[in-house]
This record gives sequence, structure tokens and C-alpha cells, in this order.
Amino acid sequence: MNNVVLSFFKEYNIPYKMNRSDNTVSYPCFYCHEETAISVIRTRWKCSNCNQWGTLVHLIEFIKDNDHSAVEAIKQVEIYDAKKEIEDIIKLLAKIRNKEVALELQEKLSKILDKRQKKRDL
Repeated sequence: MNNVVLSFFKEYNIPYKMNRSDNTVSYPCFYCHEETAISVIRTRWKCSNCNQWGTLVHLIEFIKDNDHSAVEAIKQVEIYDAKKEIEDIIKLLAKIRNKEVALELQEKLSKILDKRQKKRDL
């Protein structure tokens, strides 16, 4: 059933996060947009914020029965994924470190070019 649930979220480009520890997938509730989770084994879900509940079938029906703007609003909600956030931060730090190295190299090259130009001017 795991593949069916994940395929649904991928097919409709709905943000999600797989929680392997409890066999659930976190996603934005289709009704209140707060984070909720669906069991990949039973395909049941219940939102603790708005108390809506259902199964994967209900989510499919929601997509088919609602207009494009309702579905697009769901796609705009971000699901917090600590692992992804850490990976993004590490990538940004690597870029910053590389920029600092690049600036250092640029300064050294500028000094070398300045010295060389001064020698030519003499």
C-alpha cells in the first residue's frame, strides 16, 4: 500500500514527507491546510486540527470534485522536513564557504596583478 499512497501524492504534486518510523505520510490537510498524516498501511487519516477524516479514496474524490484553485492551494503548503532542511543548510554553508575562498583568491590575484602593474610602470 506504501507505493499507492506515495504515488497519489507524487501524481498530483502534493507536498509530503514519508515517515518510515510509523509508516505514515505527512501532508497538508485538504480542508484546513495544517499538517496531518495518512497511514500507508490502512490508508486512513484524521486531521487533529479540523477533525476531518477519511481514507485515500476520500482524498482522490476531493481532487476530482474540487476546482483547480482548491488543489493549487494545497500544493502551496510546505511540509516541514528536518532532514531536508539540514541538507539545505549544509549546501548553503558550503556555498558561503566557497564564496569566501573565492573572495580570498580574488584579493590575492588583485594584489599580484597590482604588483605586476607597478613593476611595468617603473
